[in-house]
Amino acid sequence: MATVTIDISEYDMLRNGKEQAEAEVKALKEDIKGLKDKSRVIITTITQSFEKGCYEMWEQPRLKTVSESTQFTGFDDIEFEIREKLTKKVQKELDEQLASLEIARKAYEEKCDDLEPEFEKEKTDLIEKFEKEKAELKKDCGELELSIEEILKKREKIQANLDKIPGWIQRLFGVKLDSQGLQG
Repeated sequence: MATVTIDISEYDMLRNGKEQAEAEVKALKEDIKGLKDKSRVIITTITQSFEKGCYEMWEQPRLKTVSESTQFTGFDDIEFEIREKLTKKVQKELDEQLASLEIARKAYEEKCDDLEPEFEKEKTDLIEKFEKEKAELKKDCGELELSIEEILKKREKIQANLDKIPGWIQRLFGVKLDSQGLQG
């Protein structure tokens, strides 16, 4: 019979190493899975098309069109955060503007309330002044009507005297006048 001596320490070390490697691989697989879920990719696609000339052998192709498109993948969480921050910022600005507008509205109402008695006093003063000037104008108009009547009466007298002038000239000078003046 033969006796074999085996050192198990090396075997145990290999077995422990294998278990550690399997645990490490398992942890790395979980990390990779997590990274795939959180990965962010930006894909930029550039498409070019060329046009060949009629002399294909010695003429170089000319660039016809170039189009570029960009696609973002995995940025949903960042997009949500940005939208949320922007929404909060805009809401805050709107709230501040509303608050300042409310303060301005209250100040305006207070100023209107302060000016109301002053406005009413000014209004009554203007109405009184208007009524006074109206009474004076009525008085002046009455005097004007009287003076217009007097002017019309004096005009009639002057016209009557003017109508008498041709007869006087004829009697004094012996000249006959027609409607246009002296007649020879």
